[in-house]
Amino acid sequence: MAAQVKTPHAASQANINRKDAACGVSNQPLKQKLMKTRILRNWRTSLLGLALLITTIILLFRQIITGGEFIALLPTILGLLYIQDSVFKVDPK
Repeated sequence: MAAQVKTPHAASQANINRKDAACGVSNQPLKQKLMKTRILRNWRTSLLGLALLITTIILLFRQIITGGEFIALLPTILGLLYIQDSVFKVDPK
């Protein structure tokens, strides 16, 4: 009989699955729903990120910016899509 050998990757994947189950996030559709909810609830930054994405795509196709510049702007755009609107609120102390 061959003994089953657990690889480090399999053990870490089992840990991730166990943590997800403990948090109540055990399936992919739920994670996608949470992402959509976060993007729609924070509509100001999502709208700003979407406007920047459309603008950079237009500039890329008109060859005003290069692909490297587009790639450099992409993390900022994706960050704006995901960030909370509370970043832009002013809290007087």
